[in-house]
Amino acid sequence: MSKDGRRVYSGSLAENRFTTIDLDSGDLSFTDVDDGGSHHHMFVDFAISPDGRTMITGGQMSGKFMFFDATAPENLPLEKMIDVNDQPWHPVFTADGRYAYFANKTADSLTEVDMETREVSRVIEGEGFNQPHGAALSPDEKYVFVSNNNLNNSRPSASDPNSFPGTVTVVDRASFEVVKVIEVGPYASGIATRHGN
Repeated sequence: MSKDGRRVYSGSLAENRFTTIDLDSGDLSFTDVDDGGSHHHMFVDFAISPDGRTMITGGQMSGKFMFFDATAPENLPLEKMIDVNDQPWHPVFTADGRYAYFANKTADSLTEVDMETREVSRVIEGEGFNQPHGAALSPDEKYVFVSNNNLNNSRPSASDPNSFPGTVTVVDRASFEVVKVIEVGPYASGIATRHGN
């Protein structure tokens, strides 16, 4: 949703486009995004910067991460597209808008993007990430929480080697290291926190 609450954005898993819905008029407008590649992007989720000026999203199939000008909400011009690890999902901004974080589902990694340079600043991968799905920040923004599906049974439970639960991985933002892996129910997917609490 746009910062003023007047528009909602919906991505397509079938086409390289997304829809802008004007909530006042009900009018629809479409933004086509073509990178010249052979895959559809498959937009999974969007995030709007805290100042309302930038919308970001990842292409699940293309491995691209995109920055759009949200000050032109009728057509959202593409400002930049960068290569990232495979399947960037569910981006989240820091409260000051300086950084964005997202999981890379098939690359078993977490990516940090510097929003000033609009480039990848850090990546952590490997142990603790098993089909990571969503990312969220702790209210004090010291930690990034990453939900992991673990449907490929690559990480057994610490208490039962025959059980393969979903997990939430806790990453310290300062060191960008995994500090804890919390076992949760099967197929952990979306995750969110409430800022300011």
